[in-house]
Amino acid sequence: MWAGSKPSPRELPLLKHRTMNVTHQTMLFVASCDLRACFRILGVTLLWALVATGAAFVLAEDGPSDQPKIVPQTRTEMKKALEALKLRQPRLPLPPPSPEDIAAGRMTVNNGRMRATYLPEEWSSFRSRPTAAANEPAGARRYIDSTGTVDGTFKVWLFWIVSRANNCHYCMGHQELKLKSAGLSDDQIAALDGDWSQYPDRERVAMELAYKMTVAPHALTDADVDALRPHYSNEQIYEIVQTVAGYNSTNRWTDSLGIPQDQRFAEREATIDTPTSPAFATTISKVAPLAVPPRPKLESREEVEAAWAKRKTSKPRLPLPDDAAVAKALPNETSSPLPNWVRAFAAAGGRNVPSLRAVATTGRISPKLKAQLAWCTARENRAWYASHEAKRRLNELGVSDDDVFAIDQPGEQFTSAERDAFAFARKLTARPHTITDADIARLRKSYQDAEVAEIVYVVCQGNLFDRFTETVQLPLD
Repeated sequence: MWAGSKPSPRELPLLKHRTMNVTHQTMLFVASCDLRACFRILGVTLLWALVATGAAFVLAEDGPSDQPKIVPQTRTEMKKALEALKLRQPRLPLPPPSPEDIAAGRMTVNNGRMRATYLPEEWSSFRSRPTAAANEPAGARRYIDSTGTVDGTFKVWLFWIVSRANNCHYCMGHQELKLKSAGLSDDQIAALDGDWSQYPDRERVAMELAYKMTVAPHALTDADVDALRPHYSNEQIYEIVQTVAGYNSTNRWTDSLGIPQDQRFAEREATIDTPTSPAFATTISKVAPLAVPPRPKLESREEVEAAWAKRKTSKPRLPLPDDAAVAKALPNETSSPLPNWVRAFAAAGGRNVPSLRAVATTGRISPKLKAQLAWCTARENRAWYASHEAKRRLNELGVSDDDVFAIDQPGEQFTSAERDAFAFARKLTARPHTITDADIARLRKSYQDAEVAEIVYVVCQGNLFDRFTETVQLPLD
């Protein structure tokens, strides 16, 4: 952008921000590859930035970095960052796949291997992807989940938007490759990062809901859901809400753990840094978190209790299914009376209910810590149903209401390990793009690696639960 000319005063802060980001990324690469490989990945742009600003080329850091990764502003920068993620050192040890796994094609995706290494099997809500419909491109059949009634490729489209808004490089890379496999051109994908007024209303309103659910779930209104009604059935709106909530969970898992990008995408090389047309090469993103306003200050206890009282009599934004419909979607569900969150997830197919129950009741970290983390995410997201549910869980474990509200400003009644976990949960919830190596390293001082992974995943699932229940605006049970 500035080659051959002197930066203007308006451009200098942006140049400084970019240089700090690429310098930090260089530090990460040097720790995991030789210098020639580092230069080959970053290319001339990095060298120019370092030379033009007099930045030092640092070969090592004293301890884990406390700097978040780069937020690419243009498509050109984004592709380089996504490609460079292949050299990322994960924040938890990730053993390589065995020769047997490679030969059989099992668990060679880094995200899947990280989950299999550290999480209980019953925590996953993953289902085998079905064969695509006959009218879908052949290349899409392996990568696009076509369950439900919303077009599978359009859901990946929404996944790309959510990942860009969260600056999740791992998920952005996967969605880039999926969309290209489904037949979208590079320019069509690039357009997702810009002005959405060109899109038909049916697509645009879903894109806008996905974006707002991601960056401002605390500000959702009836109008955000009402905008979808002329274009989608209640069943489809449930499907969109659930999938977008799930994407926010996946982003926080893969990105906070620094999972490196996969070298291969099924049977071929995962090449992401492809040429970009001049029309989009230098266009600044309208989706990336380049200037994220802070979340509002947490409400007082009195304000929270008033919000709960109001939610007891509110109507959900989408109709909840009756007992017969829940039994059909969840034949093994035995709770009576049925909680509203179970009814709502049943309306969306029910796939998350068993895993949400397993996350709350099994694993290595205590049920109390899990419920405390759920409280942290719900408070940051202003998810009133979810915060009341977290309080209920804590009350059942013997925690008083006073001690529940004390989590908002934790003092000496909590251990330093608990306080670190609470702070991490709040940061991963409200500012996922700012998580650093040091944040995970701090947890590893007090928790075993498998416990750290569970803490991360509980927070991720909390963000799923918050966004789903609050977008539907569930009344309290």
